[in-house]
Amino acid sequence: FFPYTCYHGVLFLHHYLPALVYKLMLVAALLHHICHFFLRTLRLKIVVAAVFALLLFSAAHTRQQLVPLSYGNTALSNSELAQLQWKSSWEVIMHSPLPPYVEQQLRFEKQQQQQQ
Repeated sequence: FFPYTCYHGVLFLHHYLPALVYKLMLVAALLHHICHFFLRTLRLKIVVAAVFALLLFSAAHTRQQLVPLSYGNTALSNSELAQLQWKSSWEVIMHSPLPPYVEQQLRFEKQQQQQQ
């Protein structure tokens, strides 16, 4: 990753993949080292496992919240888009308001999906 921080051109995914693989291996080795050498008591191991579970849950929840914004596989109204814009620096394109019948159709489709 570091060599590409100074590069001012277009960066593609394959530029980051070797760094990602190295990072994942390093994190796994670091977690094993911490759990094996530093956490001697059962209570500490339970606390660390709970913290890791909480981090994993928050990452999964964040992903689930941002899937419609990332993949664009569901139609979102402007109010739903505004709720997904967590930071003001994110450039979320909001279209002009939809006609009432389209908004009603979107709400109906969303209710149908939730019932299934």
